[in-house]
Amino acid sequence: MFAKQQPATQAERAAIRQSVQTTFKDPYSVRDARISNVMFYTKNGRSSDRYVCISANAKNSYGAYVGIQFSEYRLRNGSVVEVLDNRKEGACLDARLRYAPFPELNGRG
Repeated sequence: MFAKQQPATQAERAAIRQSVQTTFKDPYSVRDARISNVMFYTKNGRSSDRYVCISANAKNSYGAYVGIQFSEYRLRNGSVVEVLDNRKEGACLDARLRYAPFPELNGRG
């Protein structure tokens, strides 16, 4: 899974950015955003879904920054099909997963 990771496509980055607009309490407060490389899970020798994690610091419903949180996005055909927020374990926190800055998410929602 980690050996074959590759950067997310522009379409995948745009799909995640769109998802953040609808799932974060205050998407315009995002800062320190980073995006992981794409991971592939294979099932029965086939892999149709792509997985990407983001880490970001954003405000909660009380208007306070909560610190860096991790979210995992499952994508299929360039669209987000599932979001797992506030990941505290799993692939998103694995040291083998490479992250890069995600500036288009910072302060824009």
